[in-house]
Formats: sequence, structure tokens, C-alpha cells
Amino acid sequence: DVRAWHDPWKWNPEQIPAAADLVLIDVPGEPTITFARGDRSIVSLQSAEKMEFTGGVLTIGAKSTISGALTLRNGFALSVDGLGASLTATGATIAAGAHLTARNGGRIVLPQLTRVEGDGGDFFTTLRAEGANSLLDLSAVTLLEGNTFVNDSLNIEAANGGKINLSRVAAITVGKVQFTATGQGSEIDLSALTRFTRGGRGGSLLAAMGGGAIIAPKLTEL
Repeated sequence: DVRAWHDPWKWNPEQIPAAADLVLIDVPGEPTITFARGDRSIVSLQSAEKMEFTGGVLTIGAKSTISGALTLRNGFALSVDGLGASLTATGATIAAGAHLTARNGGRIVLPQLTRVEGDGGDFFTTLRAEGANSLLDLSAVTLLEGNTFVNDSLNIEAANGGKINLSRVAAITVGKVQFTATGQGSEIDLSALTRFTRGGRGGSLLAAMGGGAIIAPKLTEL
């Protein structure tokens, strides 16, 4: 049973959720909710169902949870924006070629995500935390793979006080990955990383500027 977010007839009332809406998805059976296009903003999302985001943009502005399985891929862009805004996904989670942004104090917490793949979306895939108290918590990830096409890269960016937790990634050996931490208080936690050895054209990158920090005390092989 597949139900498209963009089909107004699937909603009550019969209209696609808009910027002022608090979205609740909890229906009988085992449907899959698909989101594949468009640029949508909502206040919050509470979903007990399986969700697949495979294109377009979704911006969330308040505390949100997804307890069903979650797929993020093919260039889909998720933004959680504002102090107190959050998205926590507690079901099995896949991320391949998806853009994730926590901004202005927003938080994205994915405790069941164990693998991040850069391929599968746009030429550049971005994971970003921007602004004080912003957090991208990927602390369950153990396998991180960059983009493997010639001019592509997986860009992981902490800016203006944002923080990214990748503290369980021990090695990065596939594809091109570029880490940047820019601005006071910005931080990327790579505290388990020992090996960072692969890059495409232009090479992979570790760069901390303007008071930003990349935590990688175990890194011995570049």
C-alpha cells in the first residue's frame, strides 16, 4: 500500500500539508508514505509509518518523530530549522545521496542509521549543521562512503557553531569526502577515525577554520 504525500486525496482534510500544518501519520495497515518532489515546509511531523523520501525538499520547524522505517535517497533534501526544531527517527534508516541540514538550533537525530552513502543523488551530497546548538547526530554510523563519480563529493560541513557527530566511523576508504568545520564552536566528531585514504579528482579534505574543530585523535593514515 503506497500513499503519495503529494496526493491531496490521501489527507484529511483533502489538501497537501502546508507551512502552518502539524502533520500526523498513523493509519491502519502497513502503508509506505512516499515523498518524491516539490519544496514543502511544515511545522512538525509525527509518523508511525514507513516513509520513503526520494526527491524534493522538506523543511521542518518543530519537534518531530518518525517511528517507522525511513529511507532518504536520490537527492532528497531535509532541513530542520530553528531552536527547538528536531527530527528523531527511531526505525531502521537508510541514507544514500540525501542532503541533511540542521540549521539555527535545529537537530537531526538518526540513532538507527549505521551507513551513509554519498552516491545516489546529486553531484554533491551535503550533510550540514549550521548555527549554535544545531546538531546532526549520526553517532550510530560506522560505515561512511563518499561519492565515487569523477567530480562528485560527499560534503560534511559544520558552520557557525553547528556540530556533527560521526564518532563511530573508524575508516573512510571509498569515494571522495570533504570535511569542513568553519567558525567558533563548530565541530565534527571523528574520534574513532584511524584511516582516511580515498578521494576522487580534487581529493578528499579535512579543514578546520576560524575556530572550528575536527576531532580525530586516532587518525594515523591519510
